[in-house]
Amino acid sequence: MLLSAIKENDNNETRVSISPESVKLFSRLGFEVIIENGAGETSGYQNSNYEEAGAKIVTRSECLKADVCLCVRMPSTDDINNLKSNSLLIGILNPYENKSEFSNLNKNKISSCCMELIPRISRAQSMDVLSSQANLAGYRSVIDAAEQFGKAFPMMMTAAGTVAAAKVLIVGAGVAGLQAIATAKRMGAIVFATDVRMASKEQVESLGGKFLTVEGAENLEKTLESIKEKDLKITRIQDALNRKDSVTFALVTSLKKEIGINDPDIEVNVDKAVVFISLSDKLLFKSGSYQVSERAKEILGKVATVVNGKPDFECMVEGHTDNLTYKAGGVLLDNWDLSVKRATSIVRVLKDLDVNPSRLIAAGRSYFDPLVDNDTAENRSINRRTRIIIMPKIDQFYDMIEKEMQSFSN
Repeated sequence: MLLSAIKENDNNETRVSISPESVKLFSRLGFEVIIENGAGETSGYQNSNYEEAGAKIVTRSECLKADVCLCVRMPSTDDINNLKSNSLLIGILNPYENKSEFSNLNKNKISSCCMELIPRISRAQSMDVLSSQANLAGYRSVIDAAEQFGKAFPMMMTAAGTVAAAKVLIVGAGVAGLQAIATAKRMGAIVFATDVRMASKEQVESLGGKFLTVEGAENLEKTLESIKEKDLKITRIQDALNRKDSVTFALVTSLKKEIGINDPDIEVNVDKAVVFISLSDKLLFKSGSYQVSERAKEILGKVATVVNGKPDFECMVEGHTDNLTYKAGGVLLDNWDLSVKRATSIVRVLKDLDVNPSRLIAAGRSYFDPLVDNDTAENRSINRRTRIIIMPKIDQFYDMIEKEMQSFSN
């Protein structure tokens, strides 16, 4: 008996009705198998693959004269008219939409077998084309959705910020739906699914999805709007942080330009969105003194120019000493007094340079915040310093962040 497989007419149909492995099975059953030239190319099978399996490559007209003709979709009217009388046509023939084609089949005395109508029972599992195609459809639907989405599915945490995981809703938890849930979950998405059958809840959850009841699904639009709103809040917070970082970077650039970065006694850097200007003790004061030098006033004049250009920033001055006991006497008792007095001296100079006093803070740290160990004269020299900290009015900024986060959690 002659069995054939024809090439599909629809250019969008990439499937083929028989594989080289199936050719071997039919041959063992006593069929002579013929394949239309190029029938398997869109599925990745070359003519040589079929020939190696025992099939013969022939023309379409020869295939249509076989006793049994295999196809994926209903052939054209011309093909039906050329089929051998009393032959058998097998494929996914869709009788409810192809009524005229079935009339032609009956007229030409051609029997047909619609694979999609075979009952889904245990004995017929090997002929269940719907489940296999539904599995592929569920997988492919998520792949196509990911392409259209244009963003990554999983949560992405980078130095530039965090991208939230995609949220995917699967409507229907049948064979295709379950495969779609599994695929989206493997791709890192947060997956929701709904189905009218409550029995599918356990299957959805076993695949890592969150099951929505029908009642819950009715409020899905509100849920998605809420999720969207929260995502926008996160984006606004991230934008605010980025703006703060941009302002800080511009401030550092201004300071380095004004002050100059080639002086080894002056260091300008940024840490956690705060700008630090570290000035060496010998640049500002004489040993054991809190009187500001003329050279220091020149540097502080440049700092004041930059600070005055940023009215929303505060300026804190920190005095630091080494761990040697203060012995100069006078009104100063110890290194605490010396560090505070030096800080207030700098603050007074900045005030005289027209920096708003309400933006100035003086603080003394004594020797309890060293940069290096106070075990050598060189290290003690490094630790004797005054640090000027220029920062956004952080309480206002984080108050806004806190309000956004409270709103997000509600």
